[in-house]
Amino acid sequence: MNSVIPSSIQEVCPVVKRFPNHVQGVGQALCYPQSHAKAKRWHGRIQEIKAIGQGYRKFKNWRATILFKPLSTGFYAALDR
Repeated sequence: MNSVIPSSIQEVCPVVKRFPNHVQGVGQALCYPQSHAKAKRWHGRIQEIKAIGQGYRKFKNWRATILFKPLSTGFYAALDR
């Protein structure tokens, strides 16, 4: 890290200065296989459904579309992954 600080790469210098504060967290992220990726993926799907629901005037209509439209068509195909 000491060799990077005097370098002329201005974009790297702030990262190098902050890195010692985060060494433990970076090490743990590399050592442990667990992550929040699954939770983030589900949250993304929920947000997608909520965004689609903004176009319906009534919840009843939106619910009927979700329940009776085949999953393999349109924007519902994303939920089938």
